[in-house]
Amino acid sequence: GCSRPVGGAYGGGDPGGAPLSEEGLYISASEIQWAVLTEIGATCLRSLFHLIATASDYRAQRPVSAPPHAILKTVLFAWCRAEGRGVHLCIDEAVDAGYVLEGGVFPQQWVVVADEWPPREAPAAAAPALAPPTDDLMNFPALGAA
Repeated sequence: GCSRPVGGAYGGGDPGGAPLSEEGLYISASEIQWAVLTEIGATCLRSLFHLIATASDYRAQRPVSAPPHAILKTVLFAWCRAEGRGVHLCIDEAVDAGYVLEGGVFPQQWVVVADEWPPREAPAAAAPALAPPTDDLMNFPALGAA
């Protein structure tokens, strides 16, 4: 699984278990695979996606109608097989967590790391104020009355 990566640091200072760093997040790598990622400076999905989009042999294959910095899923998986020595990325888990966004339709499916991570917590919704009773509410017949 990818909840705790093999090679990457996983900060656990948050009581909810949220990572303090993106390093190694959603990457399941052997020591050899992690060494490859470390050597190229891509120890988090954000830096890996950027490297694939800008400096790899795959950089010319850009998704159509995708946000900036998005890469094709097919390109990502091809890179993992060819350059990443079979490193496994837990894209579904990353999408479920909101860390990675995906879109498009095959063969133009794309992925991109969310701009803001960790996401800001949504403000707690205020409890709805109870409406004061009105005459209409007070004039209902008693339960069971016909």
